[in-house]
Amino acid sequence: LATSEALRDAGQTDRAQQVLAQALRQLQHWLADIVDPALRRTYLTGNAHCRRVLQQAAREGLELPPELIIDTLISD
Repeated sequence: LATSEALRDAGQTDRAQQVLAQALRQLQHWLADIVDPALRRTYLTGNAHCRRVLQQAAREGLELPPELIIDTLISD
């Protein structure tokens, strides 16, 4: 996320979105091991890094995979 933000600040918006998309893929990878929906939600909402990645992706209009959509996070 920090790399994406730095790239955006440097005017490299395309590269910033690529890096942010990679962060979303990493979240998906981590969540693949969490089968319980409640634990999955707890992981996404209780982890500040996860929240920030999801919020930034939503602000930038990136398509979020269904398993990463948590309405309360996106609207914060």
